[in-house]
Amino acid sequence: MKLTKIGTFESCFKELFGIPRQSSLAPSVQGKIILSPPFDRLEMISDLDKFSHLWVIFGFHALKNNRFRTTVRPPRLGGNKKVGVFATRSPYRPNPLGISLLKIIKIAKEEKGISILVSGQDILDQTPIYDIKPYLPSVDYATKANGGWTDQIPVNKHPSVQFSTESINNINKFFLEKESQLSFQKIIQETLILDPRPGHQRSQKELKTYGFRLLDFDVIWSARNDNFFVEKVIKTEESHL
Repeated sequence: MKLTKIGTFESCFKELFGIPRQSSLAPSVQGKIILSPPFDRLEMISDLDKFSHLWVIFGFHALKNNRFRTTVRPPRLGGNKKVGVFATRSPYRPNPLGISLLKIIKIAKEEKGISILVSGQDILDQTPIYDIKPYLPSVDYATKANGGWTDQIPVNKHPSVQFSTESINNINKFFLEKESQLSFQKIIQETLILDPRPGHQRSQKELKTYGFRLLDFDVIWSARNDNFFVEKVIKTEESHL
């Protein structure tokens, strides 16, 4: 079987670190599927707008090493425990394919092709898309399902995200409209609430500084336990000067 790329994903996430793990809890984190010829045909998406969600099947295109592993150490378990690769969503699989459930916001015909705007996305920018399928509540939802080993992971129910005066000033400088300022700030907040840190660092008591790329900006933030502090936001090109 040969896989054919049907489109490309446009995302605010420009690097792997910082991408939430299935961010349905982050509705402001939106992205866009751009269908490629010959799949950008209106008849191929006929009635898709009648569904609220869709499954997106994509390829892990940015892996430095695409050799699959029989067991992996999930970051959510702190990297201390091995589980079978088929009991995870690790990208290091026999076929490096991922799947995400995303909410459909808008479907439109653009100059570069048909676009499907979605929210709750957890996909790297320029990721190849291999298929999309509508989500069917009657068959895709299991009332008595369990999450296996993921059910044992403590959930941070009361995370705190604070912005420094410098970071707010940075955002206001880069985005002139108030709505855009608040939107970008909200994306940062929702991303941090989902805690992108490796599992073994989530309970650390010492303050540690991190950074991730969001759109064309580097977001510098620190964390201690469940408290997050956004220190500053830098234009990516400026951060490398």
